[in-house]
Amino acid sequence: MVHPDVLVLKLGSLVGKGGFSQVFQAQNKMTGQVVAVKKSRVSLRVRRTLFQHEARVLLLLQGHPAIPLMYAIGRFQHFEYISMELLGPSIGDINGQDKGVRKRIAPQLAVQMLSALKYIHSHGLVHRDIKPDNILLHPTDHQYIRLIDFGLARQYRGVPVPVIGPNLEPNYVLGTLPYASLHAHRGLALTRRDDLESLAYTLFSILQGCLPWDKPHQRTSTSRGVRRQVLAKKLDWSGARLTEEYDAAFGQFLDEIRALEFNETLSYDHWELVFAGISERQGASLPYDFGAGDASDKPRESKPSPPPSSHIVQPGQLIYAQLLPRTTIEGYTIGQRDSSYWSDLSLSDESWPTVPLPAVVLEVRKDWRGKSVVKVAPITRRRTGESTIKFLRSDDKKSSEPDTAIVLGPGWPRDPAWCYSFMRLNSFLCDPDQHEIVPLHWKVAEDTLSAILSHLNTGLDTNTANLPPNEHSAIKRMEGLLDVYIKIHSLGPDTISHTVSGQVVDWESERGWFDQLNPILRRRALDGEFGWALTEYQQSDGTDEASLSDSYYGDDFTEWRDVQQELDPSINLGLVDYSRLDAQIPVISSIE
Repeated sequence: MVHPDVLVLKLGSLVGKGGFSQVFQAQNKMTGQVVAVKKSRVSLRVRRTLFQHEARVLLLLQGHPAIPLMYAIGRFQHFEYISMELLGPSIGDINGQDKGVRKRIAPQLAVQMLSALKYIHSHGLVHRDIKPDNILLHPTDHQYIRLIDFGLARQYRGVPVPVIGPNLEPNYVLGTLPYASLHAHRGLALTRRDDLESLAYTLFSILQGCLPWDKPHQRTSTSRGVRRQVLAKKLDWSGARLTEEYDAAFGQFLDEIRALEFNETLSYDHWELVFAGISERQGASLPYDFGAGDASDKPRESKPSPPPSSHIVQPGQLIYAQLLPRTTIEGYTIGQRDSSYWSDLSLSDESWPTVPLPAVVLEVRKDWRGKSVVKVAPITRRRTGESTIKFLRSDDKKSSEPDTAIVLGPGWPRDPAWCYSFMRLNSFLCDPDQHEIVPLHWKVAEDTLSAILSHLNTGLDTNTANLPPNEHSAIKRMEGLLDVYIKIHSLGPDTISHTVSGQVVDWESERGWFDQLNPILRRRALDGEFGWALTEYQQSDGTDEASLSDSYYGDDFTEWRDVQQELDPSINLGLVDYSRLDAQIPVISSIE
């Protein structure tokens, strides 16, 4: 006979994934009950864990219809588990409905979420990660929602103490970036007003299908750049502007929240009545069935136009190649066509001048995204070593010239000139906004290109090269170089000393684009917060994450690279008696 306190769960199919966890459908082998189980990797050395905290929060908040039922927690070697009620799809999952359905969903969602937040806030807690994906439907009755993911919840009472220094930019935004409050962007401790601001953004995303600052084609490639772009656009979009095509009450809701002081509270009951009134005027029943929209209501997605198959240059063509620092650092975006796009002035052409270098195009291809990629070798008037190939006019070919000499047509003015590689040959992405074919004046014969590639691909041995240590490290970083953009200029008889637009070119370089590219990549790394760049500008906090993440070697270890660390002491429930709470939480005996 099995003891009634023994709780054995058998994991079934995977139903979802989060930042540090995976969610499975599971069955209680003692009762047959079907539940949801979140699984997260964590060392037994961690004393304060994510699920332990979340279980305490859920137990403290039990009793409101929007709070999911929590059944048990368990902790074993390498992993932690929490068992909860199995819920339906998220509001984010059903956000593909047509405009009419979304307009009916938004006010009814506001009514239920305001009730939930009023209840949570009355317990002195804030959720700190309100977003569509954290709002799930009741498992059987889609008229009701459940709010999930309380791992960041904490007490809010206190004073608005910044979590960073006054003159520093936070290197992360708490919560989920598109839905984070303005105070989260500024590194302030979060309170009730911030949950409500995130709710307002959630409602706008339901109404509009997406937020103005969460369009994929407007995102930049670095985490810092994305944060700055999103903040600038949030500041530019008032509630009134966001609701120009919708009921003005939604915009008034956001603007009133943004005006709240740290410890001020909103009139939850008033706004519940406002949004309930909007539902009634729409003729929607209360509560509204969020899952009622049929799949036929969903708009058909338009397929993107295929990229053009032609290239703007040809293999063998002589060109000028100029690095594009802003596009390389930020990533290509068409967001500049949006009136609210934020342009980082520190990345202006004046701040990042680059010089076009003459080059020969060795290869031209399309990458997996349809973007044009060119492999090039720079050209110089100085012979830089053995890894060089000489350019000659056709009337200057001497029998003593090596087989690797390149013979060009009449009119070639740069004699002598060599093409070369410094460290390695470079492959660049062409500027996606450059569509016109670059005029061809001089071209290397195609049967010569393979010889050039064979001769120059070896580059320079970085282990024996007489280079300072900082350049050795820069070369290592460039080995995995991706998405460096260039603008291509015509090289012809009329543009020997400058480009068509009048930019002076450099025929004397012996190091290719290396010296121009190194600071660009460093800035991209800083904005992307890659460890090698950050260590030069800020001190480590001394946390040895590897020490808590190198002990699991199961067959599925690649799925569990994200490992819990010690929960920050600021994530707490105040003066709550933890031992009393823990005594009420059932414990999972085993997982199968």
